Amino acid sequence: MIRTPGCEILPLFLNKLPVLFYVLPVLCLFSFAGCRSNESASVSSGNLQLINAEKNLALGIDEETPNFSYAGIRYFRGEKPWLFSLNEGKNEIQMFDLQEQKLHKRLQFEVEGDKGVGHVFGFHVHNLDSIFIFPQFKGEIFITDTSKSIKNKHTYSVPDFHTPAFVLPDSPPVLQSGQRLVVRTRPEGNYNELKDEELSTRHLAYTINLNNGESGLLPHFYPKGYLAQGPRIFEFSMAASPQKTVYSFFADHRLYYSTSDTGELEEVYARSKYLPDDFANRPLSGTPLENMQYTFGSNRYSGIMYDPYREVFYRFCYPEVEIRDREEGMQLRGFPKKFSIMVLDKDLNILGETLFDKPHYVPHNAFVAEEGLYISINHPENPDNQEDYFAFALLVLEEGE
Repeated sequence: MIRTPGCEILPLFLNKLPVLFYVLPVLCLFSFAGCRSNESASVSSGNLQLINAEKNLALGIDEETPNFSYAGIRYFRGEKPWLFSLNEGKNEIQMFDLQEQKLHKRLQFEVEGDKGVGHVFGFHVHNLDSIFIFPQFKGEIFITDTSKSIKNKHTYSVPDFHTPAFVLPDSPPVLQSGQRLVVRTRPEGNYNELKDEELSTRHLAYTINLNNGESGLLPHFYPKGYLAQGPRIFEFSMAASPQKTVYSFFADHRLYYSTSDTGELEEVYARSKYLPDDFANRPLSGTPLENMQYTFGSNRYSGIMYDPYREVFYRFCYPEVEIRDREEGMQLRGFPKKFSIMVLDKDLNILGETLFDKPHYVPHNAFVAEEGLYISINHPENPDNQEDYFAFALLVLEEGE
């Protein structure tokens, strides 16, 4: 049985999904005037494939360390490569040495008191001397290092009708000029009550001035018409390259991007060949099993990542699967039965797409390194899954036939 802390709060999450959806990651426009739509590239084209290089990475762990993280993982390359993982149950960040392939250090933080940082919701490794910690539900940022000493605390203003910084592996913050942080946000409100007209006025990201705590909303808005056919989950993920910031939504084939913080969003139609033209729309107030089916079993996109070494984007896609019972639905939250990964170049042209239709990989625990895309093999149904290792397969890009 895989060790996965956090499952005990899933029933509450599903019973109160419309109100509390933003609490847990699911693992994610101001105007269409001037937007660019490329319908001719509407379905994945090209033959670039992600191939298993048969070079697994196995990190030895102890009995207190899970081999999967719902909060995700972060890669950092200094003098040597490191992997960081958030253990939510212990409020600690675990630091793995990728050369020696073992757990190197635990950075455990107090929740309350003079040294408390609250419950860690997300983190970002800028460098080994500047690790940003984002507590849940608070407009605060703590700066620490690998000694886990709190070097600084920043309190910032949270814009009205939006949440504090929503930092996940598929939506990392971007530090500009050492003092200006760009973070993803989410709209406050109920999924079933927020209408399209109102949603299209809500922002996707804002900046935080680390000197004075002031925030500034970017002119990047939810797509107008996203809820035109009825309620949808409006989860999205964000990735930034040197040229652009890109947004990918749960139920939208289009990608939205901007080449500057002050520019409005443009769009590119980039449909997975494994997803249908239309997405299902349903109120998020059904039974727990119905909510599971929509959230974890419906056709959807979840996660976009930028690969700076190959200058490509990876977009994760999930074809529909049937959820038969609550137990299966809970497992699908972290461990999908099948998914695909689209590869797009830096201009968002589709280069190819690879389907993974066996439950061997865990796409929520993936990271980009110099060698390629590493993806967890700690799926409960993977015969190679070993509880005592945090293990990954290396996927590399190759031309298909």
